[in-house]
Amino acid sequence: MAGSFFALHIEARADAREVAEDFVNRVRLTANIRRWAVLRLILGLVQISGAAFSVGLIVHSGVTPLAIAAVIVTGMFTGTSIWLFQVWKRGAQSNTLPRDRDR
Repeated sequence: MAGSFFALHIEARADAREVAEDFVNRVRLTANIRRWAVLRLILGLVQISGAAFSVGLIVHSGVTPLAIAAVIVTGMFTGTSIWLFQVWKRGAQSNTLPRDRDR
């Protein structure tokens, strides 16, 4: 009788460990998704602001070196955003996020 009690206890502990590991993995995944969403939101706001600033600069002062630099910097943020969205899309299709695949 005592042997069966210990076997059940060990099995219950193993099940509890699996549940805890699953919970930790879900929390980590949710935090990772939140980080990606915040990064994409910030990049989107920078793109919109940069585009409005660039257009305003070109309309107000014409094609100047500052206006060209603003367009280039905005283009770099846009390119980075496009690249990150592609990375995110590939990560979502493989059911892992880029950070999780690197481990």
